[in-house]
Amino acid sequence: HRERPCFKKFFTGMCLGMISFLVIWSFVFKEREKQPQRSFLSQSPRISFYSEFGISSERYSSLQQALYWAGPDRSITNVSMSTSPAHSTFIIHNMKDSYQIGELLYVTIHARDFNSNPKPYGGVFFQAKLFSSKTPK
Repeated sequence: HRERPCFKKFFTGMCLGMISFLVIWSFVFKEREKQPQRSFLSQSPRISFYSEFGISSERYSSLQQALYWAGPDRSITNVSMSTSPAHSTFIIHNMKDSYQIGELLYVTIHARDFNSNPKPYGGVFFQAKLFSSKTPK
């Protein structure tokens, strides 16, 4: 099995992106703790938002409920409970030798924490950088 250098760089980029995310997330999380907790669904939308697009407040509420994504099922009290780039894996579906600009690439990411446990909730930001190993002419 031959490793491709572009995948090493891809995964390294994912790791750096994840570290950046964790730093920003920890800052935002600390700021959020200072504010009183309000339920996502109880927040009243600006009236101009849904009236501007011609939807009722009931429809807006149902859209909020459909888009709601629950957070972790427990508090993240230790960095080992956060997503680990080294323990997470990805699969490129129907991988080809080359791709054209604008072509779709389907990837499944299996996120795991630093203890190799699968992440049972969403909300992790992944960033990928694709590039060519060939130099432009």
